[in-house]
Amino acid sequence: MSERDLPVDSCGEVHTVAAYMCAESECNRCYNGAAGYFDFIAGRPHLDAKQKLCKTDAHAMYLECIRYDGEELWRCPQCDAGVTV
Repeated sequence: MSERDLPVDSCGEVHTVAAYMCAESECNRCYNGAAGYFDFIAGRPHLDAKQKLCKTDAHAMYLECIRYDGEELWRCPQCDAGVTV
């Protein structure tokens, strides 16, 4: 993922949101510390229903890795707390 400024259309006004976006041309997946994971389609963010929030500080966590047994390790970018799902 690489950091980009995404133009978000909101009621006819365009704002930019800093987010990390997948480098694959067909992928719409993004991550932002405030919103967590979302898909960016036609100038609009679509939030992920599976997003995890940190129980310590309520920040959106990022998926650090998927282990060989299928467990997911999520990490908080603010306090570095981790949770396995």
